[in-house]
Amino acid sequence: MTENTPPIREFKMDMSIANPDPLGLFGFAFATFLGNAATLGLYGGSSGQLIFECMFLGGFVQIIAGLQDYKNRNLFGATAFTGFGFFWIVFGTVSWLSYLHLVAPPDGATIGWYHALWAVFVLALVGTSFALTKLLTATVIFVDAGLVLIALGAFGSIDAATKLGAAALVISALLAFYIGMAQMWNLTYKRTVLPLYPWK
Repeated sequence: MTENTPPIREFKMDMSIANPDPLGLFGFAFATFLGNAATLGLYGGSSGQLIFECMFLGGFVQIIAGLQDYKNRNLFGATAFTGFGFFWIVFGTVSWLSYLHLVAPPDGATIGWYHALWAVFVLALVGTSFALTKLLTATVIFVDAGLVLIALGAFGSIDAATKLGAAALVISALLAFYIGMAQMWNLTYKRTVLPLYPWK
């Protein structure tokens, strides 16, 4: 560098971000609870509103959280939230187009295979969760059980299996609400306000 050469200035960006997991958990919980509570008949569920709740809360919110988790190098969160975000976008889009009579509603076999393959995806999350917390493990186990039961119900037109699967998913949504709240409070107050029971 000569005397006339201007000094090189280094610009450093702070890439740290807030933990996106509570946002993803709440998005998952809202869509999963509302969609499956309607299946159980706990409320009527306006078709139009429910479709967009699933697409935006379950879909876009979780994808936002998942992409932020990639920045945080959180493999579990990135995979789970991004994956389930697209699960809900596909579900909402097909439901919306069917509601508008632009496409035919999916048949039982299509619904069954869709949920069965997602159950395999969640099985990978179950195995990973044993390195995290017990409540997270319980959540993804209920998710997996719910998906398997809904798949069986769709394949065999078994209403009892579909409703049992919906009940398991409602439980998983309630657990996700708790985990999201616990993470927010624990991170904000820098102490354990609500326990998550990590695996030892």
